[in-house]
Amino acid sequence: MESRNLFVLVLVAALLFAGCTGTQPKQKIVVEEEKVEKPVEEKVVETPIAETSEGVPKETKEETPPALPVETEAGPKVIEVTAKQWEFQPNPIKVKQGEVVTLKIKSIDVKHGFWVPDMGIEKQLNPGEEIEVKLDTSKKGTFKMICSFQCGAGHPSMKGEIIVE
Repeated sequence: MESRNLFVLVLVAALLFAGCTGTQPKQKIVVEEEKVEKPVEEKVVETPIAETSEGVPKETKEETPPALPVETEAGPKVIEVTAKQWEFQPNPIKVKQGEVVTLKIKSIDVKHGFWVPDMGIEKQLNPGEEIEVKLDTSKKGTFKMICSFQCGAGHPSMKGEIIVE
């Protein structure tokens, strides 16, 4: 009889615990890995000697394009982004495919979220704090940028775009 009462007590406690934790908002934690970039080397592939239309031998070479991303001598491109009720500025953000880009994002009024689902980015923006986000520019396209934190009456319209050309 005691083991049955203990079982019922454990079952009731588990249900209460599950019910209490189910009402808490869930937070998604995204951990960015630091990528170490290696210098891009240009490879030249030599092909066999071919002949011109005049019958004179000529040497042909095939060059392979550099790997992505490409960092300029000045370093990565840095774009400052401001989040405020109910917009991101600049909007849209335009970058080139393969370009190394860092966004410096700052909320100037209330707590916001910075979510770019197709790039795997989701960050919390606290008022007055600046965060840095590295963009994946390996694919061309238009990517939705959305505020993921309820920031007021205009929250549903707080959207933007990142365009990789």
